[in-house]
Amino acid sequence: MQGRGTSAQLSSLSLKLLRRGAGAQFIMSLPHGAFNYATLEVIMGFSAKFFPADWRETAGPVLDFVTSGVATLLCSVVSTPQVVIEDRIMTGMYPNLVSGFREISRSEGLRGFYTGWSANVSQKIPSYGLTWVFYQASKRLYKKITHRAPTATESFVLGAVAAGGAVCVMLPLDTVLTRVVTQRAQPGFVPYKGAFRTLGRIVNEEGLGAMYSSLPAKLVSVVPAIGIQVRASLYSTAVQVSTTALYESGERSRLPRSSHSEWIVSRFPCTLLRMIASAPQALPRFL
Repeated sequence: MQGRGTSAQLSSLSLKLLRRGAGAQFIMSLPHGAFNYATLEVIMGFSAKFFPADWRETAGPVLDFVTSGVATLLCSVVSTPQVVIEDRIMTGMYPNLVSGFREISRSEGLRGFYTGWSANVSQKIPSYGLTWVFYQASKRLYKKITHRAPTATESFVLGAVAAGGAVCVMLPLDTVLTRVVTQRAQPGFVPYKGAFRTLGRIVNEEGLGAMYSSLPAKLVSVVPAIGIQVRASLYSTAVQVSTTALYESGERSRLPRSSHSEWIVSRFPCTLLRMIASAPQALPRFL
């Protein structure tokens, strides 16, 4: 049995446990976050170009989910190795990022970095999709009630609430993914195989409660992180839009000296600024 309940983790909570895997998460979250934002923005721009505004308003949640799902699927090329290495570091299999990368490359090859890919995609597409749908829906509802767009601080709250809702729905699949990725060969232990077979096995052997044993810790980790990420993303986007507007209007004297270059303003992707928004993903996860 390889379950890892939250109570067991918290009973031995220490600064070392809090910091475990934080460096690897921080380093790997930046390129993943940038790639995710870049992909998401391209797909959103594509949908805005080819779908009428009234249709997008009517089918908003569906389009939001599909957009996020496609972006997540494409980003699984980056996110799956990230999950494999991070989860193994956080369960004590490897001491750090370099050691984990070297050991997986030596013993498992490229395929080892994509262990649990199907479980990863099965969990992330609906999880990220639901978070995005809940967030966009909450913004629409807020605007309908208050007759104005939410402020950055209010968007932080809406993003946190959306993340909490998605966590509650998707935690079983997240538990499955963690079990598949972190399992070790042990005498008498039958390996987990496949997302849905693992799900059924955990329920049969440990009960439904095992799927939600890490809910409190997951909420503490994910909810504020997503809220901060939304807030940072909005800020970086506002900076990019403001800088570009000043440049295009000819008011270059009001720009920072480093922004005078046409390359920086017109070609520097907004997603590189948004890498800042990926930093909160480095908060430790107690799974």
